Amino acid sequence: MTYRTWIGAAMAVILVPLVALAHEGATGIVKERMDAMEAMGRELNAIRRSIDANRNLASIAQRAEIIRRTGERLPELFPPNSLNPPTGAKPAIWQEWDRFQSLALQLREVSGALVSAAKAGDPNAVSARYRDLVAACLSCHQDFTSTR
Repeated sequence: MTYRTWIGAAMAVILVPLVALAHEGATGIVKERMDAMEAMGRELNAIRRSIDANRNLASIAQRAEIIRRTGERLPELFPPNSLNPPTGAKPAIWQEWDRFQSLALQLREVSGALVSAAKAGDPNAVSARYRDLVAACLSCHQDFTSTR
């Protein structure tokens, strides 16, 4: 399995359950964060398609910027006591709040680095920063959500 295939499969494992859960009875902040996660997933998939096709670095920069801006909002999307079904969030988020915030910061940093690489027009750096972004997503989902 190539690295690109692995990345695509890993993202499918993360995104398919999230999309299936989204909007099924979710309300308030839970719905808002599920919508935000779904939107980030769509942007991540679009970035992967652009990388696979070796085209449209400007689009990659725009999409990565959307992810970066959403990453800025992550902590506010997880206020205490927001475990209402159908959330996939685990209580560990609040039990390990500092780590969760650190991972949110990492998401912002790596998505910002992807923006910079795409604006610089360096396809090799774009691929490397994309892998960093996927790793950041996976590290948070691994410990803090039941929907990997």
